[in-house]
Amino acid sequence: MDMLRASDAAAILGLTTGRAYQLIAEGVIPAERYGHAIRIPRAGWDRFLSEWCQPVTPMRRRRA
Repeated sequence: MDMLRASDAAAILGLTTGRAYQLIAEGVIPAERYGHAIRIPRAGWDRFLSEWCQPVTPMRRRRA
């Protein structure tokens, strides 16, 4: 099973590692504990990205 560390997720999202751990603790990013290590399963990560990181469409400027 492919797993990510919190620091890997933080780098991908452009966050600090501490903020990634906060999001994991709040249940926003799905993660599992393996002993003392916290790992993010790839399936959960893909689901998180599809739900929370929707593509941003640029806004059109209005004419005055």
